[in-house]
Amino acid sequence: MARGTGAALAASALTMLAAGTLLAAVVASETKLTASDGAPTDLFGSALAHSGGPSGRTAVIAAHGDDDRGDRAGAAYVLHDDGTGWVEQTKLTASDGILKDFFGSAVSISGDTVVVGSFFSDAPAEHSGSAYVYQRTGDTWAGEEKLVAADGAAGDLFGISVAISGDALVVGARDHDAVAANSGAAYVFRFDGTSWAQEAELAASDGAADDFLGTRLAIDGDVVVAGAPTADVSAPDSGAVYVFRFDGTSWTQEAKLAAADGRRGDRFGNSVAISGDTAVVGAARVGPDKGAAYVFRFDGTGWSQEAKLTPGRPKAKDLFGWSVGISGEQIVVGALNGDGSERDTGAAYVFQRTGTVWSEVLKLHASDGEQADRFGVSVAIWENTVFVGAHGDDDLGSAAGAAYVYELTSW
Repeated sequence: MARGTGAALAASALTMLAAGTLLAAVVASETKLTASDGAPTDLFGSALAHSGGPSGRTAVIAAHGDDDRGDRAGAAYVLHDDGTGWVEQTKLTASDGILKDFFGSAVSISGDTVVVGSFFSDAPAEHSGSAYVYQRTGDTWAGEEKLVAADGAAGDLFGISVAISGDALVVGARDHDAVAANSGAAYVFRFDGTSWAQEAELAASDGAADDFLGTRLAIDGDVVVAGAPTADVSAPDSGAVYVFRFDGTSWTQEAKLAAADGRRGDRFGNSVAISGDTAVVGAARVGPDKGAAYVFRFDGTGWSQEAKLTPGRPKAKDLFGWSVGISGEQIVVGALNGDGSERDTGAAYVFQRTGTVWSEVLKLHASDGEQADRFGVSVAIWENTVFVGAHGDDDLGSAAGAAYVYELTSW
């Protein structure tokens, strides 16, 4: 991927009325990114993350089906905005990677640090899982450090999710038997200036068998949110999200979040994101598989549901809420089977907050989208830039994958 390909779109806008205020978002450009060595079934775009920082805007895009080190050993690509476009800076693979490790099952970035999950790797036991951390110096990514859970066991799937914020990162192990079989856990690591060390193991105070806490994770500063999408709250598999906070000494569970209207099989917590005092939670299986996303706000003493987000024209099996991202007052939600240029190509929706009201201001879809592209399998937003993964795209072969970058204006 020498440089992202894509045409600047003619400015288009979707305007909506909300709380008496006209909101507008305009797509200034669309850029399509593919891997320089992309091949069939690489699944480039299956996970992605985007960050600013001292070295400028950087993105990491996973391709957990890549076979450089064996069938589905996996890879992750780091891209940098050099001021004229997005260029591929490096391709990351695990130095000890082997077939079916699924390196790139999850990715996250904070400034000059990238963390990559490899949930099927065999360290220290079969499919116990691992995560790898890389540091950028200048234009070079190096210093691979491999993280494993102190009490890792076979089948834990440590690395199914990862998230990083500053000097803290968190890794999910959704099948770990923390308090019951497959109740799940999240592990916090802290950078001491030299290396990353495990600081805490987080588990739900009321965890139960097959809750799968840690399926998805997010962190911002001293707060971690962890999804447990099959927790039985209002009904079987309605789902829950647990909030943990660091007080400078230890991590404690601060809240358990659930949808006010949760129902059986909603899978609330299948995606999560957090920015400051606001968290967004996906529930892609809400009735029937139309999906929804829920916004929660922390008021200084507790968390409460602020909004339930749905698209303007939902349809069954859209899977709206499959992925979520948040930056300040903007949220992006992926709908894996939403309608774009064709039916079921996938879509992503941008919402804007005015006061306490969230309104849909833009629907994104690939200008060249085709059925089963899975546009919206992953999303990220940083200020006015939105990334959307489409791991089913077949420009470089069946399911080689792609990612799209949208620059937005006129908030």
